[in-house]
Amino acid sequence: MNKLLTFDQLKAFISHRMKLNHFCYQPVMLRVLLNGGGCADVVDIATELLINCDQNTIKNYVRLINKHPGHILGPRRHKIVEPIKKGGKITGYRLMTDFASLTGEQIDDLMELCFKRQEEKSPVYISGPNRIATNSASKNVRRCDFCGIEPHRVESESDYCLAVRDKYPVSELHTLVIPKRHVASYFELDPPEVNAIHGMLEEQRDKLRRQDQSISGFNLGINDGENAGQTIMHAHVHLIPRRKGDVDEPRGGVRGVIPEHRIY
Repeated sequence: MNKLLTFDQLKAFISHRMKLNHFCYQPVMLRVLLNGGGCADVVDIATELLINCDQNTIKNYVRLINKHPGHILGPRRHKIVEPIKKGGKITGYRLMTDFASLTGEQIDDLMELCFKRQEEKSPVYISGPNRIATNSASKNVRRCDFCGIEPHRVESESDYCLAVRDKYPVSELHTLVIPKRHVASYFELDPPEVNAIHGMLEEQRDKLRRQDQSISGFNLGINDGENAGQTIMHAHVHLIPRRKGDVDEPRGGVRGVIPEHRIY
């Protein structure tokens, strides 16, 4: 068993030895542990990190709330909730019901129903294992090359995205990370999809490094729009492994999309 720290040792570490970056993760984690009697669940710690250190992500989810559940449940659609506004800005939502008249048992029943519906987990993003939702049922619309990818091609999969090897690789093990929902532009993706894609890029990066130790770098690329070189109008991210000596002059990297400006 490791030696237990004294109050003075903890104080000295926090005051002088703890080195911080701009995210300040360490003091937030220590506060959660101190508040929890010395231990805390990783989800509770992660939640506090999000609240305290990642305001941009929270802002993205605020936009998501107003765009999806707030709009659909709101007065113009199902009339289940209404926005609370301050100075024309939505600051919250309230149930359009006499909440005070609900009993504790009724509230518990409604909560349980919400949990059950959540556990059904059948979002529009997913049409089945190793499948991407098709963009159209119409026979007149060209089938998307990334909708319904063959299961044997899938290297990894989550609820919102999957990874496959590029059919026409720029380098060996060139990988694509593709959202399951059919959208043309990366900028149309919702925060959960973006977070899932980022996580899968990290997962694939680590996997490729273990698989091929000659990999010494990566290019990340997104072609967004026809004039940016996008040929398959289903958003996707390229993860391109790089190796020492694979080109004579690697300087400039992704700037090479406009060749005369690659080297500067």
